Formats: sequence, C-alpha cells, structure tokens
Amino acid sequence: MTDNPKILDNSTSQFQLKTCLTPLLTSNKYTELSVATGYWDLPGMLELLPAMEAFLGNPLSRIRFLIGEEPKIRINQLDTAFPERFIRDDLKELPFKPEYQDVARFLSLHLQSERIRVRLYKKGFLHAKCYIIGSDKENSIGIIGSSNFTRSGLIGNTELNDVESDHRIVNYITKEADQDPSHRSWFDKLWDDEMNTPWNQQFMTDVLGVSQFGDLTYSPYEMYIRILYEIYGDDIEIEEKLKADSKFESRVTLTLFQEESYRKVMAKLTNGKIGMCFVADSVGLGKSYVARKVIEEFGYYKRKNVVVVCPASLRQDWLSHLKEVTVNAPVFSITEFSQENSFRDIQEKLKGIKLTSKSNNAIDLLLIDESHNLKTQGSKSFQNLLQLITDPQYCSTLPKVLMLSATPVNNGIKDLANQIILARGGDEKFFRHFGIPNILSLFSTTQKDFKLRDSEEIFADLYPILNKIMVKRTRQGFPQYTY
Repeated sequence: MTDNPKILDNSTSQFQLKTCLTPLLTSNKYTELSVATGYWDLPGMLELLPAMEAFLGNPLSRIRFLIGEEPKIRINQLDTAFPERFIRDDLKELPFKPEYQDVARFLSLHLQSERIRVRLYKKGFLHAKCYIIGSDKENSIGIIGSSNFTRSGLIGNTELNDVESDHRIVNYITKEADQDPSHRSWFDKLWDDEMNTPWNQQFMTDVLGVSQFGDLTYSPYEMYIRILYEIYGDDIEIEEKLKADSKFESRVTLTLFQEESYRKVMAKLTNGKIGMCFVADSVGLGKSYVARKVIEEFGYYKRKNVVVVCPASLRQDWLSHLKEVTVNAPVFSITEFSQENSFRDIQEKLKGIKLTSKSNNAIDLLLIDESHNLKTQGSKSFQNLLQLITDPQYCSTLPKVLMLSATPVNNGIKDLANQIILARGGDEKFFRHFGIPNILSLFSTTQKDFKLRDSEEIFADLYPILNKIMVKRTRQGFPQYTY
C-alpha cells in the first residue's frame, strides 16, 4: 500500500494526477507504465519529462501508450485523420521553446528503440482513461478516471480519477469471460486488439519529425510536395473519399470531376468559418449542374429555403432547373434589386416565405449566377441584396451563399473582393480565420499589381488563399466536356 490519495481531481497540487505520477515514476520500484488515453499532447509530456527520464533511466523500464478517440457526433465512422492531424495542428500552435524540442528528442530516441511504444485503438471510440504504474510482476498502482494524457488532464481540468493501490486488484487476471476485468486485464485486452495500428514510426516521422520541434530534413522536392498538401490536402481527401463512396439516387447526373466540385462546394458551404463558395470554372464545364446538385441537397433533401438571383436573361433557365430537382424557390433578376417597386415586391415575398417556413431564415441558401454583375459595392442591387441577407426580418443568420461566374474579375481584383464581401454580409474581416486581417487591404495591394501584370498571374498568386472559398477548373484539364 502507498500514501497516494484515493481520489485525484486536480483541485489542488496535492490532488493533481501529475503529483501522483511523479514520485511513482521516480521511485525505481516499477519497470512499466501503461497509459490508455483519448488524446495526447506535448505539453503533457513536458510536465512529466523529468520523471519519464528518470523512469527510463532504468534499462529495464518500458512505456506503453494506447491512444484512442473520444466519442464525437459523426456519421457512423471514426475520423481517419485522428490523432495525426489533430496532434500536428496542436504542435503548430505551440510557441517555439527549447523545452519542447527536448521532449521531441526524448520521444524520438525512445520511440526508435521501442522503449516507448504507441498504438492507436481503432476498434471503436475510447472514452475511458487508465494509468497502470508497474508490470504484472510488481506491486502495481492503477488509476482510472477522466484524465487524458494532456497538460490539462494532468494538472488543469477538473477531473475525477480513482487510485487503486492494491496490486492484487490491479493485476488480477480474469479466468472467465463473465468476471469483472481488472486494470491490467482491461488494458491488455485493448492493447492486443488485432485492429490496433502500431504508431511508433508514423509518430516519429509524420508528426514529430515534420513539426517545428523535429529534426528531420527534406529535399526541395519533398518540401514542395508538403506545401502543396498543406494547401490542397482537404481537396485531395474529398477526391479520394469520392472514389470509394457509393452513389445515391439524384435527379442531377454529374461527371466525376463535377461530383468532386460538388463535394468541395458542400464542404465550404457547411464549414462554420466559411459558409460560402465561389464556383469559377471556365465556360462549358457545367457550373449550373454543380449548382443544381447543391440546390437539390439544400432544397429537396434538407427542406431549406433556397433563393436564386441571376440576370434576367437566365431567369427561365433557372425556373426550369428548379423544376428538374423538384424545388419550389423564387428566382429574382439582379435588375429587380435595383428598382424600388420590384425590390419592395421581393421583400414582401421573402417575408411571406419566412412566416410560413419552419426555418428562421427566408433564405437558407442564396445562389447568385453571373455574380460578377454584383461587383460594385455602390450599386443599388448590391446594397439591397446585402440588406436582405443581413436584416433579421428576413434572415436571423447569414445564409449560405453560392456564387457562379466564369469571369469573377473584370476591371480589377477588387471586383472579386466585393463579391466575397457581399456573400459574407459586408464582413471585410472574413479572412481573419486564415491570418488576413482585412480582405480589402489585401486586395487593394494586389490591385496595383493587377494593372501591371497579367490577371491570370495575379489570380494564380492569390489561389492558395482563394482555395479556401473557391472551386475553379479550366477547360485545358477537361477538353472532352462541354455544356
């Protein structure tokens, strides 16, 4: 038996999980540490680094980490990016400190020698947390509760962990399937599960090695590929998932590349930080087909309120498109927004839609075809449409906005900035999520270059940024498709 507290809740230093683990790991009484956790972070490892170094100072000592995924609201599957992308993102956010480099070096050394072993639990979600200090031959201590192996779990969060100091309970090996599991039998069963993924090599190279704290070096070509993946990785994953997905019945038939565009559009529209998408495919690649599929998803399957705004010459086309996907939605011409009487009629129409709808918005999805016609902030059409989507009388929240245009830039790059600002309800700081404080300031600087250089060159320079909100393909890549 030991003097460990029975309950650890991190309420004071005395009752922190870190405080309990440190003397056990440095006591030289134990040769194995086994941890099952729903998440892991580098700051947590830093908190215990001196104790871990002392623990592995004994050449017989070993550490096992079983990392699972805690339950989240997700469609019948585990996130295949967990935990690699999550840990990599966390490492990016950490300040560059020598002590974090020390932790990374310590981990890399012992992951390489396999004195630290890491496995990913893939059979299902892993919500339980378990710490076993000691091997099956030692007077082990067992801790089960809520603390992940993170800095917050070790010292910060309000947690609840039970400490079992009786090794007979901790190390008990069940003889029958209906017997209660012990700490060790529970952990070993999960550790040995055939669906687990050994993660030492990937953890060293793809997570720690490529981080700011890693020591891997790469050729220029490898760096180039890495940069491309950082910019376009989400799109690549969508394309790969599409190849494996089964199709469902739809009234809109798309080619494979159009289906990819549709998936990318939906990813941007449903992203809480984005909520808009610009389809800027070249003429003839089927922008309207992709848009029809989006309308079908929102208007038919989700029963959301859809509104189409387009040039007067395209109004009948869009009425036909809506009929094809069985969606009852109003189609307004851009010109109607500039005429006082017509605009009042639009306002009344939308008030009626909101009054009879289950949605808090008269417009859940706004589709603007040939959106370059709304490139001037000072125009009546621009201002009146902006008023509609930001006025609580019509929209309690900003609608999703899908814009279509093969020529989003006419007179200057500011044309594009104004269309984006319209879609985001006049928010010039929309790109702050991506590290750009003000979109107008960015595009004003680019506007000067636009007058001196070819517009396609400028567009290419901006594309890593615009890729966040835009789907754009050119005819060169798809010469056989014309619509």
